[in-house]
Amino acid sequence: MRCRTLIKVYDVSGLTLETIYRSLKPEEELKAKSIRMKVIKSSNSLIISIDAKDLNSVRAVVNSTLRMMKLVNDAINFLTPSPP
Repeated sequence: MRCRTLIKVYDVSGLTLETIYRSLKPEEELKAKSIRMKVIKSSNSLIISIDAKDLNSVRAVVNSTLRMMKLVNDAINFLTPSPP
């Protein structure tokens, strides 16, 4: 049974949105175990569509995608100087 899920991220700042988009975009090229991922960017949101052969595969891709997004966000927050 094929499974599909959508991850929608809204109200993201320009730098964070663009960086997350660029970090996830190469994942679209991977065709491992009949998993397909599509990343769509608009002005202030990101939509990630994940399609896989079973629920376990979807879960694994969702987990790694969310981890990547958190890593990117943490790196941006660490590298961006906070106001005095």
